[in-house]
Amino acid sequence: MGKCGEMWRKLFNFEASRKTETENSNRRPKPKATQDGLEAGFRPGLDAKTSRVITIDNKFKLMRFLGNSEAKADTKGRVFLPAVFRKILQVSGEEKLVMRKDVFQPCLVLYPESVWNGQMDLLRQRLNRWNAEHQQIFRQFVSDVELISLDGNGRFLIPKRYLKLANIEQGIKFIGMGDTIEIWRNAPESQSFMSSEEFGKALQEVMRDTQQTVDGQ
Repeated sequence: MGKCGEMWRKLFNFEASRKTETENSNRRPKPKATQDGLEAGFRPGLDAKTSRVITIDNKFKLMRFLGNSEAKADTKGRVFLPAVFRKILQVSGEEKLVMRKDVFQPCLVLYPESVWNGQMDLLRQRLNRWNAEHQQIFRQFVSDVELISLDGNGRFLIPKRYLKLANIEQGIKFIGMGDTIEIWRNAPESQSFMSSEEFGKALQEVMRDTQQTVDGQ
């Protein structure tokens, strides 16, 4: 048999083997979601661009961190992640977090790993690898991060340099920001919030501009 025939024989065997594996996989019973949680063996996926948890039925469940919670770091910088946020991570199948200093504010941001990967992909798509300034932007964004894992009690360590970046001494405030979690120094002067009047006016202008854009399309 010539080289060409041998190549086609290997290709045919590979395709036949892959087809058999696919058929066998389709025959296996798939784990389902239960009322109390998820059956063993089912691990929901996450759409990084939308932060939506993909269930076994291909339906979507939003992963959203909401509200705020106060906590205290110990002398080593260890702190408990609020239980409500831990539950969201558990249900969504997230095991790791990525922490970095916020780009605009004096606070830290916790990204679920898949959300962070989605942010990196989005930024990479908008930047040109052959543009020196773009490369510097991407390098700075992805390099100054810390990988975070929770221990069995839901506690994690904030390195001292990150505590200094956010001016955190001991008191901490966690703020849910949708698909991320912010970590602030728990002090009135450190909170970057508008007054009720300013907030209402700014929100009105943003939503009005958004509606005008939609109507104009």
